[in-house]
Amino acid sequence: MPVQKVFAFGCESAEFLTPGNPPVYYPIKSVQEAEFGMEVDETDVKGDDDIQTTWLHSPKATLKLKHAVIDPEVFERVTGNAVTTENGPPQIDSILLGTDSELEPPVFAVRLTLKARDAVTGTNKTFELYAYKCVGKIKLEGIKHGESVTVSIEAKCFRSATDEYGQTLAEPARAKMRIKAS
Repeated sequence: MPVQKVFAFGCESAEFLTPGNPPVYYPIKSVQEAEFGMEVDETDVKGDDDIQTTWLHSPKATLKLKHAVIDPEVFERVTGNAVTTENGPPQIDSILLGTDSELEPPVFAVRLTLKARDAVTGTNKTFELYAYKCVGKIKLEGIKHGESVTVSIEAKCFRSATDEYGQTLAEPARAKMRIKAS
């Protein structure tokens, strides 16, 4: 069977995932921007007044999300600080920020889902990106008079030996992409 080739566009959803069979997903509402990047360091190996080879090492991956809903549970998953609720009236939800606990933040995983279209037939597909073992920080942006506030998550993605189902990967990886027929 031929490998699928697609055009992907428009981050449809972002979710935290808890591995299992089936995985459990928690939505990150109103995603405005999503970015996943991979980078590899290069070192030129020199000798005999020439570059003999290039050594590729230290692969890195990053995940950045920007969304419009202030959800204390999203803050909890990234910082590790607990949300507390006071029953009212009025109900009050709160979470501490800038704590020493954030110096050892929790590990989380994320699934991004994008709309896609087959590059040959034009049929609808789904593109999914799973980022494993993310450790990050969170910030509020746009806290100015007359501006809407956005929440940004910036995370480094480390190698994981298991996937979203908790099954062993063929090789430790920072992420996985999947293309599905709709």
